[in-house]
Amino acid sequence: MISHQTKQQIDNIVIESKKLNLNEERFLYKNKFYSLGKILRRAQSQDLTGIVILASILCTGVVVQQDLRTGMGFLKELAPKFPLAKLELCWRHNKSGNFIDQYSLIEELVAESYLPAICRMAALQKNGVGTKKDIQKYESYLNEAAKRGHIQAKKEISLNHINSNKIVRQYWGKLTYFTNVVSGIIYMLLNPCHEKLIS
Repeated sequence: MISHQTKQQIDNIVIESKKLNLNEERFLYKNKFYSLGKILRRAQSQDLTGIVILASILCTGVVVQQDLRTGMGFLKELAPKFPLAKLELCWRHNKSGNFIDQYSLIEELVAESYLPAICRMAALQKNGVGTKKDIQKYESYLNEAAKRGHIQAKKEISLNHINSNKIVRQYWGKLTYFTNVVSGIIYMLLNPCHEKLIS
């Protein structure tokens, strides 16, 4: 599934991380903690997600020495056959300011109906990154992602609704404060530790 050269590069990274005692190092990737050793084992067993995560940390220099060329090489090799690699490659293009290539890759992923890419396309349309700003397309992509269950898209639609409604926006802070006060009172009434405060 992966080239012989990629397999050798992964093996060399494994050897180097063992020499430097990095296997127990932990890092955050997409809101989840991983240990380097676990990701290296996954990459060595040719698990594509493991290779994509390894490529990401190579590109950023988190936990391991930064090696942008190797990380990008892994992503470019996997991108045609694995949507997560293509999406990660989009982030790398975004970081380097290569917005046109980022937009092209996102378009490909949207054509493949890859859900995270649909939500990302909404953001590109909203901000005019790699294309001209188009709020109608932004709302269309966002609604499609939300209908298919993308949590971030659902949150953004809710926030857009709140922000667009002046009455809700005007009283949102007061409503939040009132809710916090009421829940605090209920907690104090139900919790026997606070009897002295009530009496």
